[in-house]
Amino acid sequence: MNHDMVLISKALQPWAQGIDETITDLVGHKVGFCLVVFTGERAQYVSNCDRQEVAAALRELLTRWEQGMPDIKAHEVS
Repeated sequence: MNHDMVLISKALQPWAQGIDETITDLVGHKVGFCLVVFTGERAQYVSNCDRQEVAAALRELLTRWEQGMPDIKAHEVS
């Protein structure tokens, strides 16, 4: 296995905890997230949701991309 991916794999859970705490502190409640890291050889993910929720969210995102939907930053939408 790629050495980079081993190092990243070991760091994923602490990163997830930090992301979860940061988002919860910001908005005052749990918000689902998924972090996907890849090197071309393999993708890994960490999330505060179960696999089915992550899969559904990724399918929805990929569908929007396939439909050519633009990436619009939420803070720029009026």
